[in-house]
Amino acid sequence: MRQDLASFVSFLWLFMIKNKEAERLALLRLQLEPGVSLVQARHLFEAFDAPSDIFKASAEQLQGWLPRPTARRLSLPPSQVVERAMQGVTHWATQPHCQWLTWLDAQYPVAFSDLIDAPPVLYARGDVGLLGYPAVAVVGARAASFAGHQLAFNLCRDLALAQWTVISGLAQGIDASAHRGALSVAGQVGQARTVAVMGTGMDQVYPARHQVLADAIVDQGGLLLTEAAFGTALGPHLFPRRNRLVAALGRATVVVQAKARSGSLITARLANELGRDVFAVPGPAGAPLFEGCHALIRQGAGLLESADDLWRAFGLLTLTK
Repeated sequence: MRQDLASFVSFLWLFMIKNKEAERLALLRLQLEPGVSLVQARHLFEAFDAPSDIFKASAEQLQGWLPRPTARRLSLPPSQVVERAMQGVTHWATQPHCQWLTWLDAQYPVAFSDLIDAPPVLYARGDVGLLGYPAVAVVGARAASFAGHQLAFNLCRDLALAQWTVISGLAQGIDASAHRGALSVAGQVGQARTVAVMGTGMDQVYPARHQVLADAIVDQGGLLLTEAAFGTALGPHLFPRRNRLVAALGRATVVVQAKARSGSLITARLANELGRDVFAVPGPAGAPLFEGCHALIRQGAGLLESADDLWRAFGLLTLTK
């Protein structure tokens, strides 16, 4: 009797695992299907009992959310292109440190629930456990000054030492210094407490010169994260989309140097819209690299000179002394 019960429990467990995997694959297809926006994907996910039910529905049923051609395509088996893309993802996930996360997975960031266009699937390389820790996003100018690089490095070193995760975008300038600041204390805190949110797919690091930095982040226990599928063509539209993920992941966003027209200001605006705190580093009056920061401060952003300004704003004890 006991052996029969154990066999049944084992069967039930395997059934649940296989069933969940089928639903995860349905979400993967939903993201990879051309013509389905992220907002439409979310509406479909909320409308059906399970992701796999979306693809069991008729074209007529799906037209409530999708244009006729897209609805018809989803009512049919996946195309060869989509099927190959899905197989490519599952094969990639067999490599060390590589996995894909869906809305059904416990490791999927809770912070993305605030995004109406949250991606159904994320591609991750590294320790996804970092997504569960308190985090601060640090962004800024690509053509930063030496002082800006140093401030970003020191700030993120202090954040990592205090067991906070540093979020940035792997771009040139302040982003790179933010990641390197967190990497500098990896040995002291056990791992690199930094998440690099990429605008490209996992098959392409941009800028290419940051391939070494990306590998170091993974090797030292950090995380690379992207919503972009493999083979995504490089384009300027990818980076504002990346910025919304950066803004969502951080409890606060810190802007270290930014001109009047800067992608960092997009991240700050998105963070503010999501109800996150925004901080900016002040500089000399009239200095072009600080025009964006001064504009943010005039609009109500917190003034930041060190990590202690964050701790005070968060109602925490000073952690860096």
